[in-house]
Amino acid sequence: GVIEVRGMPAALEVADVMTKAAQVQFVRFDTLAAGLVSVIVRGATGEVQTSVQAGVDGLRRNRASYAGHHVIPCPDGNVEAVLPIVGGSGSDEWLID
Repeated sequence: GVIEVRGMPAALEVADVMTKAAQVQFVRFDTLAAGLVSVIVRGATGEVQTSVQAGVDGLRRNRASYAGHHVIPCPDGNVEAVLPIVGGSGSDEWLID
C-alpha cells in the first residue's frame, strides 16, 4: 500500500498511524519531485487496506497535504523487479491473505 503526501513531517505522521493501525511492515519512504513523499507498507491485503485507510483518515483530520493512495492486493512477483522491496526477512509470507 502507498500513500503520497507533501513533506517529510506528514510522511512521518502517516507512517506512524499506518503501522499502529494494522499488522503491516513499513517498507520505505520514497522522495519524489515537488516535495512529495511516498510512504510504502506491505502485509496481508486486509491489513494493508486498514492501514492505508487509517493513514488517509489521519491526514484528512489533520489537514495535511495529501496527494493520493493505492493498495495493490496480492501483487505479482514481477512487481518486486520494478519496485524493489528492501528489508524484511525475504519471505513471501506477506503475500498470503
